[in-house]
This record gives sequence, structure tokens and C-alpha cells, in this order.
Amino acid sequence: MIEKMSEENFQTYIKAVISKLEEKDKTLAQEARRFWVEIEGCHYLFNRSEVTVKEIREKVTKETLLHFFDTFFAFGGDARGKLTIHIFGNKFDFDGTPTSTASSGDKEKEKQEESEEEEDGEEDEDEDEDEDEEGGEKQGKKKESSEDRKAREERERAKVARLRSEERRESLNEVRDIGVWKKTMPLFPEHS
Repeated sequence: MIEKMSEENFQTYIKAVISKLEEKDKTLAQEARRFWVEIEGCHYLFNRSEVTVKEIREKVTKETLLHFFDTFFAFGGDARGKLTIHIFGNKFDFDGTPTSTASSGDKEKEKQEESEEEEDGEEDEDEDEDEDEEGGEKQGKKKESSEDRKAREERERAKVARLRSEERRESLNEVRDIGVWKKTMPLFPEHS
């Protein structure tokens, strides 16, 4: 598309980008936000828009833009990189499988909790049998125990979801720590 674009049309796009960059902040909040972006990124290039406009006017041509695209974005480019982001809801593990097939660590935790709860349940059943010899209430207890089992399974699912949420939060914190990457990759290396 850029290859087929006329030089006149290309210059129109360049002027539009420059016009957008030269726009003054309309509110104090916009100006403060612009400054805080520089401070939080540890770049401190408070005149970034002026520097960017200067760089565009001096260096951006149709040929340099095509070369940049071919190097960094085109398939087979020398410096092409790819970032793939997968987003899954809380009903999926990180590998994309439904949560019913939880990881082995989660399954071990679930089995341990089940065995502990079964031991507790056996003690309760022994007490119930002593109280009622006819067995009428025993069937009610079995029905209760199936309801208890469902409630326990729901608690386990909630616990596993909470653990996964904590794991996701930890991995997001690791991603946020990649902020160092931003410091090593300034927009205009000669000005940093």
C-alpha cells in the first residue's frame, strides 16, 4: 500500500502526523499526564513531541519507512520479532485447557483435601449410626453427604481459582518488572 502511494499523498500523511504532535495540551491535566509519562518511564524527555517532529521532518521518507517496515515487521525481516498474547478466562488453565483438567500440583492438593474431608466424614457417619439404629436418618445423611460433597467441590474449585488468580497476579508483576526493557529501548537512542 505504501509502495503504491504517491509522494504527494505520503507527504499529506506526514503533515497530519506532525500536526497532531505539534498540538498543544488543552488542559493542565493533559500536560501533567505527559510529564508523568516521562517521569514514570525514567526518560525525562519532556520535549519529546518537538524532538519527534524534528526527527520526522529530517529522517522519515517513503523509502526509510518501507525499509523500517521490511526490517521489523515484514515476514522474513532481519529484526522481526513477535509477541503473542493469549488471554483465557478463569475457566481455563494457562495452557488453554478447561479447568476441569487442572495441573498436577492442583490435583495433588485436591486429593489431599478430599482425603482429609473423607476422614472427617467417616467420623461423623459413625456417630450418626450410633444415634439412629433404624437407618431412616442414615439415608438423609447420605443425601446430605452428597450435597456436602458438592459444596466441598465448589469450595475446592474456588480455592483453585484463587490460587490461579494469585499465580496470574505474580506473573503480571513479573511482566511489570520488565519496565527495565523500556529504559533500554528509548524512542530516539541518540537523545537519551
